[in-house]
Amino acid sequence: MSHKAVLAIIFLTISAYTLYKIIKNKPEYLLLLGVRGLFSIFFLHFINYICTANQIAPVVSANPASLCVGAFLGIPGIVFLYASGIYLA
Repeated sequence: MSHKAVLAIIFLTISAYTLYKIIKNKPEYLLLLGVRGLFSIFFLHFINYICTANQIAPVVSANPASLCVGAFLGIPGIVFLYASGIYLA
């Protein structure tokens, strides 16, 4: 198995376990995660729009991983994605 497949299995396992714990203990937290995830994706698209309007290549794209980071960490998570993307570029 490649390392990408192993990482995907680990990510999915942790995500499924976390979702199970959230639904079992606090079902209202699931709504909060959904709202924060949507807000973070809107924020990410807004930053990408500003970057492309100024002819700067967007560093972070909207995908399930950035949605999860934004849902769990909020705006600091999106800032971390951009900071790590700029640092690694």
